[in-house]
Amino acid sequence: MSHDFFGGLPAIAALKIDLQRMLESARDYQDILDMTRRWARERRFHAGIHILKSLSPPRRCAQYLSDIAETALTCLLPFVEKEFAGAHGVFKSGEFILLAMGSFAAQEMYADSDLDIIALYKTSEKEKTSSGTKPLTPNVYYIRLMQRLISALSAPTAEGILYEVDARLRPAGNDGPLAAQLDGFFDYHKKDAWVWEHMSLIRSRLVYATPATAKYFTEEITKILSVKRDEKELRDEMLDMRGKVEKQFGSKDAWQLKYRRGGLMDVMFAVQFLILQNAHKYKGLFVPSLDDAISVLKKKKLLTAADAEKLSAAHHDAQAAQSFLRLCAELPFDPVKDPPGLKNALAEGVGGRKMTFKTLAARLEKNCKNAFQVYKKLLQG
Repeated sequence: MSHDFFGGLPAIAALKIDLQRMLESARDYQDILDMTRRWARERRFHAGIHILKSLSPPRRCAQYLSDIAETALTCLLPFVEKEFAGAHGVFKSGEFILLAMGSFAAQEMYADSDLDIIALYKTSEKEKTSSGTKPLTPNVYYIRLMQRLISALSAPTAEGILYEVDARLRPAGNDGPLAAQLDGFFDYHKKDAWVWEHMSLIRSRLVYATPATAKYFTEEITKILSVKRDEKELRDEMLDMRGKVEKQFGSKDAWQLKYRRGGLMDVMFAVQFLILQNAHKYKGLFVPSLDDAISVLKKKKLLTAADAEKLSAAHHDAQAAQSFLRLCAELPFDPVKDPPGLKNALAEGVGGRKMTFKTLAARLEKNCKNAFQVYKKLLQG
């Protein structure tokens, strides 16, 4: 362990320097895959100790886990591109773009989180095929490049896997191509996307793109999400979606903190309803993090201070509890059967050194009930 192991967690810039320096000594492509896996595993262990020992706030640990994932992904990708170009060449005008989604985009990852990503690309119409000895058309080229990236991340090597990849949030889901042309992606979201897809797009963040592309992307997505919506239609569609989620995943278990009433899903629906309802009138509403989004909505006076506090408290405690339990417990968590040591550690990890498990359970229950009240007020009237 380094001398600063128990100190503050490093920023993403330092992580990227650290991994890039390590990869300079790699002998070949396989070595790069293995070294990246070792590096990420060590860093996730670092995050895990900070979670278990309450050395850093839960939100900072979640951000750190997301930074580790982003560093591993963005440092590995140039090597994947180079290895792929060895056979298929490049598009001189081409650009491969990666969009983080969900908890990855929001920097709210857990120790066992998958990587939710969408692959996009752009090329000039003048370039019909890539320049290699085995040339490919743009759509085939970037689909296969994405397949190669997924393999680099999730294929088991002697050092295990790096991350499981979830690309189901791409246009048309599993039925759509693994990589979408950038302007085609915009057209889809303008004309064919469902409300739930626009909800997902709120929790998105570019992690691999040129500055010019990032600027263009932000401008276009802001236009798409800022369209004026019929409030009743929006409310009805979101209630219908939440009902489907409840039917499939709903639980009476108080510790199913994502899907129980007043849990993370209800907080997200309440926040994203307000964002989509008001985006045509207010700028700056599109932030991936739920905590940050709640703060923005409060600042814009779209949420009262009391309602913002209720949503924020429910989100904070549920995220912190899930982060701890997904790291060190066999899920689903059972407070009756699980040992006192685990319950005491959970209470201290979420609520601080003096928190008891009984007090934590009561606080979580209160927070969820309060958040559900806000959800009902906003979406059910």
